[in-house]
Amino acid sequence: FRLAFSSWAIALEYHAETEDKYVTPALSNCQPVGSSEAERVKTAMAVLDEVQHRELVGKMEGVLTVLDEEIGKTSVIVRTKQHLYGQVVALRIAQEDHLETEEALVLPTLRQRLSEQQQLEVAKHLLIDEEAQEACWMLDWIAKELTPGEKNLLADLEARFNRLPR
Repeated sequence: FRLAFSSWAIALEYHAETEDKYVTPALSNCQPVGSSEAERVKTAMAVLDEVQHRELVGKMEGVLTVLDEEIGKTSVIVRTKQHLYGQVVALRIAQEDHLETEEALVLPTLRQRLSEQQQLEVAKHLLIDEEAQEACWMLDWIAKELTPGEKNLLADLEARFNRLPR
């Protein structure tokens, strides 16, 4: 469990850090045309606010606390298992809420305000970790959960990344 959780936590942490580094500035540079669009950009930026990322980190720490303090003892009581389960479910719900809100508010704003090349560059940063020894670890991590058709779409996206100017 600890190994699977660590993989998930690293991916969440990378997502949050990369979002703060590349998506938030891209939104900040969007020049809204009217007041309703200005409000949408403002809302999208609030979604990416550090508060949501701190909430995700806090929930990750909750799971780690249970793992560090309770798991590993010679016998794990049912209540500890329930506590761990509750922490993991809370983190998963927070993650899903965050991603759904981004999909509803942030992505449409980026699609409208950024060129296709700029969108690809942001997506590339989110999916390829240039600083890691294995730059494509996030793509590999995501691909494990995809259908064959979705894997083909991801491979097509990666090929488009490779065609971006350096």
